[in-house]
Amino acid sequence: MNIKNRDIETLRACAILLVLASHLRYFTSDFLLKPLPQLPLWQGVDLFFVISGFLISNSLQPTASKYHQGLAWTADLKAFWIRRIFRLLPAAWLWVFIPLTMALILPGHPLIGTLDTIARDALAALTNTANFYWAYCIGTIHWGEFCSRAGILGVYWSLSQEEQFYLVLPLALLLITKRKLAILLALTILALLFVERPVFSLGWYVRPDGLLWGVLLSLSLSRVRKFKLSGCRLTMRAKRFIFIALIIALILAPPILTTFTARLSTIGAISIISAALVAMCITGEALTPKGLTGSILAWLGSRSYALYLSHWPIYCIIRILFIPTNTTGQSLPLEALIFTLTWLVSCVALAEVTYRFIETPLKTYGYKLVMNKTS
Repeated sequence: MNIKNRDIETLRACAILLVLASHLRYFTSDFLLKPLPQLPLWQGVDLFFVISGFLISNSLQPTASKYHQGLAWTADLKAFWIRRIFRLLPAAWLWVFIPLTMALILPGHPLIGTLDTIARDALAALTNTANFYWAYCIGTIHWGEFCSRAGILGVYWSLSQEEQFYLVLPLALLLITKRKLAILLALTILALLFVERPVFSLGWYVRPDGLLWGVLLSLSLSRVRKFKLSGCRLTMRAKRFIFIALIIALILAPPILTTFTARLSTIGAISIISAALVAMCITGEALTPKGLTGSILAWLGSRSYALYLSHWPIYCIIRILFIPTNTTGQSLPLEALIFTLTWLVSCVALAEVTYRFIETPLKTYGYKLVMNKTS
C-alpha cells in the first residue's frame, strides 16, 4: 500500500522549515549587531520521527503478517534493509565526507573543529551511534575536546536514532502480535509523557516518543481511516483549518508547555501534536491544496532529507568563503540578510543536486537490486 501523499510531503516541508529556522539564529548571531530572538523550533525533528515511524512500520506490516501466518518472510526483511541502505546511507556518507575534507583543508577552524574531533564526529555518524556520542560528549563537558564544538555533523544524532529504530522495529513486529504491541506502545508513550528530558541530556538524544507514535498509528491505520473526522461532519475547509491550527500549535508548543506544564514532558506533548497531524494526513482526504503553494511544499518535502543533511555544512562553507573572521558587532542587518539569502539559495541548489544525483539514482538501484533478488 502506497501511503506517500501530498499531505505527508507537506508535513516533511514543515519539519525541515522548523529545523532551518531553529538554526538560523545560531548562524547569524555572532555577526549581527542585534542577534535574532531565540526561537524554540527544535520540534521539527519530532515531527520527522512520527512520519518515519509510521511509514517504516507500514512498509514492514506485510512482512510481519507473513511471519505470523507461517509464510516465507526473510527475503522481505532483507529487501527492506537493502532499500533503507541505498535510500539513506549514500547521501549521509556524502555529507560526512565533505566536512572531513574541509577539516583536512582548514584544520582547527572554529566552524569545523580539529581533525581529531571531526574524525570522531564522523565515525559516530557513520556507525549510527551519534546520539549516544553527543550525549556522552556534551554531558561530560568534553564538548570541543573529545568532540567538536561546531555542529557541522550534529544532525546525525537523529539519523542514528532512526537507524537504530530500523533494527529494533522489525524484531518487535515479528515477535509481538499487533494487539500486544499496540498496548505496549501506548503504555510506553504514556510513561514517557511524564519524563522530562533536558536539552543535550541522554534523554534528549534518545527520545523514541515520535517513532513510537508513528508505529502506533500504523498499527491502528484502519481505525484512523474509518474515523476521517466524518463523525463531526466537518467540511474540507474546517478540516484544513484544524490542520493549520495543529501546525501553529506545534510551532508554539515549546514556550507554552515550558511555562504552563511543570510535570508534562515537552517532547511527549509535541509528539502528540505531531501524531495528530500525521493522523489527519493518512485518512485519505487531501488537505494540502494543489497549486503553487502545494508544489513548493511538495518540493521541500521530497528534498527534506538532503536539506537536513546539507544545511549546516553549507553554512560553514559560506561563512568561510564570505565572512572568514569573527565579525561580532560589525555587520549590519542588510549584510545578515544577504548572507541568509545566499545560504538558503545554496541549500536549495545543493539539496537538489544531492536529491537528483545521489538519492534518486541509488534509491532506484536499491529497488532494482531487491527486485532482481526476488524475481
